[in-house]
Amino acid sequence: MQEISLAEEQSLLKKVKKGNKAALETLCSYTWQDIYKFVFFKTKDTHLAEEITQDTYCRAVSSMARYTIRDTRFKSYLMTIANNLIIDGYRKKKITVMGHEEVLKYIPDLKKGPEAFYMLEEKKQEIRHCLQQLSDEQQQIISYRLLEGYSVRETSQMMGKSESAVRTAQHRAVVQLKELMRKEGIV
Repeated sequence: MQEISLAEEQSLLKKVKKGNKAALETLCSYTWQDIYKFVFFKTKDTHLAEEITQDTYCRAVSSMARYTIRDTRFKSYLMTIANNLIIDGYRKKKITVMGHEEVLKYIPDLKKGPEAFYMLEEKKQEIRHCLQQLSDEQQQIISYRLLEGYSVRETSQMMGKSESAVRTAQHRAVVQLKELMRKEGIV
């Protein structure tokens, strides 16, 4: 679905708050894929991602009367709900969050025979090892900001932190990751 402006999104939200089902359907269609990808990235399970995405929308719709329209994307609100559902499931041991496998897709596929494939797999393991040495918060910030492309504002809202705290934590995470990769001989 094509990008809609913040003003158009806010107009849809006002209609949804008044009970307009067509506006709700449009808003859901517009955000569904991003929310699903976000949840799938965290859970690595298609069925669980579908379930959590549906639960996210159910919670959002049921709390729509209390929702305050702001100068931020509704998607950020949905991702916060989804993230909280994932955390709740993780606490209840229903969900295993997989970490940052997504980083590995940024390593180019050399396609130069079995030796190159082995070297690529080895490099993936080294990067995975470096990422796992970061704190959970650092891994989450790298995921949101660098892999998923969320803004500082969106990341701060999803994590419940100030924008300056997100910037500082991102800087520290990147510096630490570079240092770990340097020690491993990756960079």
